[in-house]
Amino acid sequence: MKILFLGIKEWPANIGVKRGGGIGNYCRAIIENLPIKYKVLIITQRIRGYKQSNYEHSARNTILRVPSFNHRLYRLFIGNFFCALKAFLVLKKNKVDLIHVHSNIALLYAYPVAKIYKIPIIVTPHGDPYGFLKEGLKNRMFITFLAWISRRLFHKVDYVIALNSNDKIKIQTYLKQNSFNIRVINSSVSIPKLTKTKENLTNRKVKLLTVGRLTALKGIDKLINAFKLISKEYLDSIHLNIVGDGEEMETLKKIVIKLKLEEQITFNGFIELTDPFYENADIFVFPSADEGFGLALLEAMSYGLACIVNDYGLPFKNNEILLMADNQPNTIAKHINFLIENEGEIIDYGNKARKVVIDEYSIDSFVKEYLMLYDEFRN
Repeated sequence: MKILFLGIKEWPANIGVKRGGGIGNYCRAIIENLPIKYKVLIITQRIRGYKQSNYEHSARNTILRVPSFNHRLYRLFIGNFFCALKAFLVLKKNKVDLIHVHSNIALLYAYPVAKIYKIPIIVTPHGDPYGFLKEGLKNRMFITFLAWISRRLFHKVDYVIALNSNDKIKIQTYLKQNSFNIRVINSSVSIPKLTKTKENLTNRKVKLLTVGRLTALKGIDKLINAFKLISKEYLDSIHLNIVGDGEEMETLKKIVIKLKLEEQITFNGFIELTDPFYENADIFVFPSADEGFGLALLEAMSYGLACIVNDYGLPFKNNEILLMADNQPNTIAKHINFLIENEGEIIDYGNKARKVVIDEYSIDSFVKEYLMLYDEFRN
């Protein structure tokens, strides 16, 4: 069986870029764990300034690259168009059994290709493709456009893949329709082997961590502002590592300087290998206004971190992670204060979070679900 993947911005995932993305990691989890009998064709964008061949072939994977752009919106709209155009040309001579599309923008271009060649097509939307995020004019325009794509095309594809059961409800609720085939396949992460037990918190700083693109949606400004509301007796005993890059970086740095928090907060930029940060952290804070799911959260849970998360519709219980009613600074500060005051809860929440990921979000169950889905289209 041969599957065409579209919508992956770069391959290998997040290599040669200054800002990572969940789509690449998500697709890597699928592709690298498929049995050898499944052949994969990836059409992706060439990373400027990074040495890559336009064509690579192995026993299982064929990778084709098209010109790319550094500007984010150009990459989204023009890059995905070039990928679909390349797919149209390639499919004249190469047969595939299924097109698996990631993101709404990629679907906009890929759908006509699938219809022309009469190939089944499925889509896994990521991020906020449903039109319910309303912060800022640019966001409203962009999200409204993504929602328009969803309403026009979701009911025409063979399957829409929801990242979890709550994601399914969001899709159906905000699109106000149930007329398309929707299937839940939980996101997943590899379960790391913990190389050390958590240190006693006595006589050392409590290490906080947040990971993700530095965009307005992620709410990192609210996390930084929460520090001025944390009890003064605790402020000198905590430290926050921010891992990620994005258009809000300079703005966020100015907030840190204005609040005189340089000793408490460190910007680390985009890091390809985030494992050491997870391994050395105690608390993970995820104040994002909304996410498709949030692979960074699953990674933090897999490392046994106590997680403080804005509840944008997550399939977890409040005794597994600390679910915030909103992502405002006073709410974030209240939850951080709670964990600092109750050090035993840090270990307890971390253990429960790791168990949930092991039980329900492992790579094995994730790939098994996709194999069952793919086999429905086997000729």
